[in-house]
Amino acid sequence: MNLSKKLSELIAAHMSRPGNISEGPHEADFVMSGLRAAGSANMITRRKILSDISDVLHCKSEELEFLFTEFSMPVTTAQNYEVMVPDFQSQLLAIAE
Repeated sequence: MNLSKKLSELIAAHMSRPGNISEGPHEADFVMSGLRAAGSANMITRRKILSDISDVLHCKSEELEFLFTEFSMPVTTAQNYEVMVPDFQSQLLAIAE
């Protein structure tokens, strides 16, 4: 079989039109994003996120809690660092004087 013919058949079978991959269901994106967010959220926020996800999956939110029971990730706050940014304007003015 000719490779270009096989490629044409694959494109016709798996793409909505040549060059464009058909979009996946939006629900899957929502579930994956929600689970990522729930992984680093505090317990109250995690329960709210799991409630929304359970609505999409047509299940109880308690049925999804097993995803986080063994892998509880502590919520860490970002540390603040003092950053010194050079003031180029004042240096240029000093040079110009």
